[in-house]
This record gives sequence, structure tokens and C-alpha cells, in this order.
Amino acid sequence: MAGLIAVIAVVGRPDSDGQAPVTAPVSRADQSSAGAAEAAERYAVAFGSERMFRPEERRQLVETSAAPAARAQLQARFDTGFSAALNEQYGLSRDGLPPEGTTFVSRTLPAGTTVTAYTGTEATVRVWATGLLAPPEDTLSTGWFTTTISLQWIGGDWKLGRYDQTTGPTPDRAEAADIGLAPTP
Repeated sequence: MAGLIAVIAVVGRPDSDGQAPVTAPVSRADQSSAGAAEAAERYAVAFGSERMFRPEERRQLVETSAAPAARAQLQARFDTGFSAALNEQYGLSRDGLPPEGTTFVSRTLPAGTTVTAYTGTEATVRVWATGLLAPPEDTLSTGWFTTTISLQWIGGDWKLGRYDQTTGPTPDRAEAADIGLAPTP
């Protein structure tokens, strides 16, 4: 899971694989601090999905989600991070598809958001999340990370300006068990 860039779920009518079409607006959130937090959370989910491993869908997602001035830089960065070599490492085709009869899962599950800056037309939001990655014919791996997302209000929607991810913080299992959030081993 380390080194993977998390992603966002696109809102809209599901297509044949149960996911929304990548041409739908991603954020659809209000022009407010809470709306920026909601948009950042949705971007984290979408950019943490299987779509990032599929070159054409990744390009469409960036095209519909990113601010015009940020598109080329984000596209280049995501294309480098989600390369054909990474797909091969996870048992996927160059097109990001698993072998027939198998399943590939990549999910980002936000646990919380913090708006660190907000002006009405720009916002910076930190999204704390866990990620699940299950390559075909391999075991499930998980990890915790924080994604810092810079947003710009453009054309009635929050658009992605910057997307940075760091590892952690990871909850302490013993502390979670003490408050009843996790089973004790």
C-alpha cells in the first residue's frame, strides 16, 4: 500500500462496473468550508479507486476533477505513479484490468477531514483515511495515510489543485481495543 496515491469516488449514475461515469462532476459540494471538506473526501475516495490503475479512466478523472492550471502536472504525476510497471507488479494488464475471472480492489475509506485553510475560493483539506488493496490472487493489504488536497472554486465546483499523501498516522490497536473499537487479540 505504501507509495500508492489515494483516490476519489465520482458521483453520478453507475456504469456497467457499478462505478459512476468518470465524466460526471466529482465534487458537487457547496461553496463553503464544509463543502470543501466534502469535496476533498470525495476526491480522496475517487483517486484511491481501481480507476487510477486504468490509464484512460485516470486521464478522464483528472480532466474532469483538476483545475485547468493543475491538470498537466497532476496528470504527469499520476501517470508516473500508476505506471504499467505498477500494474504488472499487482498482476494487472497494461490497461489496469485483472486477469479474467479474478478481482482487483483498491479503496480509500476516509476516517476524518480537517480544513486547514479556507478563503471562499480556495481551500486546503487534510483527509485521514485507510486504504485497502487486494491484487488478483494475492492477500489484502491495508494502510493508513493522510492526503492533503488543495482545492479551487471554479465554474461552480471545487476543482483539484494539489494532491499530496503521507503515511499515517496509524491508530494504536491496543488503545482502540481499550475504548471498544477493535477486538482484542
